Amino acid sequence: MRAELGKEILQEQKNNKLQIFYYGTGCSTEEKKQVISKALASIFTDAQITINHDLLASALALCGSKPGIACILGTGSNSCYFDGREIKENILSLGYFFGDHGSGAHLGKTLLQNYLDGNLPKDLESIFSAMPEFDKELILHNVYKEPLPQRFLASYTKIMGNYMQHDFIKNLVKQCFADFFIHQVEKYSLHKQVKINFVGSVAFHFQKQLNEVMNERGLQQGIILQSPMEGLVNYHLTTGV
Repeated sequence: MRAELGKEILQEQKNNKLQIFYYGTGCSTEEKKQVISKALASIFTDAQITINHDLLASALALCGSKPGIACILGTGSNSCYFDGREIKENILSLGYFFGDHGSGAHLGKTLLQNYLDGNLPKDLESIFSAMPEFDKELILHNVYKEPLPQRFLASYTKIMGNYMQHDFIKNLVKQCFADFFIHQVEKYSLHKQVKINFVGSVAFHFQKQLNEVMNERGLQQGIILQSPMEGLVNYHLTTGV
């Protein structure tokens, strides 16, 4: 079991019965849920075990028992419409190659594409070309030859954060967020009636630009969390489920 297990489950003692709530990427099918459930049951032999997708964890942490749209903006991106009890709509996220709009991978890919195509302003091109991270051979090797290229692409958000005062970078970030709203959030029929909430490192660190785009598009701002854990723990302790 991965070391991150301790970060992904909430354990609650209730009536001397251990309850384990596990939320993980890919836990959207019964087959995958059973794999995790059996692994946990082999360790916690007398526990009540509940397995769910990490998107539901984000919805519960962000919305609690109220309707809303829950979004994940980290290395990748995802979203759902949550009715206060369960996920009712989920616009398919197609991963970093075809989708993941607004994610760290999308931001990094967009920056590098502009750099490699020679579309950066001269001052930024001069600064970035002197950095080892912008070596063209390094970029192409990590994207096409190494595993997890989405994480490599997302690593460039740190550099973007350092140059957010530059209009080009600020506008690039805002356009990536606008793409996320266009391809994800605004496809939900009730997107104008409920608050839009976010969890994830990209949403947290670029929340000023994210809120600006939401204001420009007439969307209701909800809450932004770096991690869902605090909100998720609060939900389970408050509801007792």
